[in-house]
Amino acid sequence: LWGGDRHMMNNNRIVLDNINKIHTTTMGLERIKKNTSIEGDVINYIKSIIHNSIIYRKGKNYYVHFKNYLFTINAYSYTVITAKKIKEKKIEFYPITLKSIDDSSINNLYDIITSENIKKTYMIDDFKTNKEAFEYATFLQTLSYIEDILVFGIYYDETLVGLINEVSKNNKEIEVGYCILPTYQNRGIATKALQIFIDYLFGIGYEKVKASFFEGNIASQKVMEKCHMVYTGKKEKFEYQKEIKTCICYEITKNK
Repeated sequence: LWGGDRHMMNNNRIVLDNINKIHTTTMGLERIKKNTSIEGDVINYIKSIIHNSIIYRKGKNYYVHFKNYLFTINAYSYTVITAKKIKEKKIEFYPITLKSIDDSSINNLYDIITSENIKKTYMIDDFKTNKEAFEYATFLQTLSYIEDILVFGIYYDETLVGLINEVSKNNKEIEVGYCILPTYQNRGIATKALQIFIDYLFGIGYEKVKASFFEGNIASQKVMEKCHMVYTGKKEKFEYQKEIKTCICYEITKNK
C-alpha cells in the first residue's frame, strides 16, 4: 500500500522507547481538549495509540497520526504541544464516494482485509489473530486521512465496500490497486471507482496511471479496459500465498 513504512516504523520504535517521557503542559492540555473529542486522561490515550500510529519527524517535532487525529510532539522533550482533527478526504460521484475511512466503517474494513475471496486478487498478508487484523484496519484507516498518501475507502450509498490506493509512485507516474467486497462485486462499482480515481490523479498532476492483475483474473482485466487502460506488453512474476503469480501490467496516459 505505501512505501514510507520503514521510516515510520523507525520513528515508532524511537517514540516507543521514550514513551514514559511523553507529557504535556497545562496550556497544551487545554489545546488538545479543545481541538479533539478525547475524554479522560489525554496522555494515557496518546501513549496507548503510539504503537499503531504513523509517525513522521520534521525538524524538531514528531507528527503522530492516528485515525483522524494529528498530535505534535517535541522530539527532544517529548512534550505534546498540540493536537487536531484532520478533515476527511472525499471525492464524490454519486452513488460512489472515495473518502477517508470513518469509525463506523471499521467492521466492513475488517471484512475486506480478512476476505479470502479478496486475498486471491488483492495482496494482503494473513493475520494470526483478530486483534492483529483490527490493528491493521486501524492502520489503513489512519493512512486514509493523511493528505499525501493516496488511500481511500470506496463507499457505495454511504457503505464501505472496498479500497482503492496507491501501490507506488515516482514523479508523474503512479501504480494503483483496488478491491471490492464479494457481496458488492459485479455491480460496476470497481469500474466507476477506478475511473473516478484515475480522473482525480490526472487532475492533481500525474501523467500515467498503472495497475496490474493476476493472470486469469478476467474481471479485473475488464475493469481496467473499461477505464481505457491498455496492456503494456509487460508481465511480472513473484511469489504470493506460496505460489508463483504472473501479473499482467496495464496503464493509461493522460491526454495532453
